[in-house]
Amino acid sequence: RKPKLRGPGGAGLSYAGSCAKRYFIYVQEHSRRSIVDRVDHVTSLGYGSGPGDRQRLGIRGGGPALVVTPRAVFDFCPDTCRLRIRSVHAPASVEEVLAITGARVVVPEKVPHTAPPSENELRVLREQVDRAGVLRRVSAAGA
Repeated sequence: RKPKLRGPGGAGLSYAGSCAKRYFIYVQEHSRRSIVDRVDHVTSLGYGSGPGDRQRLGIRGGGPALVVTPRAVFDFCPDTCRLRIRSVHAPASVEEVLAITGARVVVPEKVPHTAPPSENELRVLREQVDRAGVLRRVSAAGA
């Protein structure tokens, strides 16, 4: 009812998140404030309080597939819709990621390090997706 903080919004995520078969969420900051269990304001419904919420509300899209942060990649448990660590970015450890995560997340028995991008993926990113290098500057500033 009285949010402590209201961010800049999802810039179209509300519509895309309700219609897309799957989508990915990229968070520029990984902290106890950015990865949380509950929020005061919902721009786009992920999985609500769990399985079936999207269908009960008539939301056609399939929901988020991944959450990518500067420290890790998360997906969602199919049976509970809870956030689950999929991989951590080297040199971080699972313990370090959990220490800066405000949400209770599922931790599989084995969590690999995120595979680094291939030379071809880097070439496509640099030459086709982000020719001006904006993503590299943003990543460097947030590191």
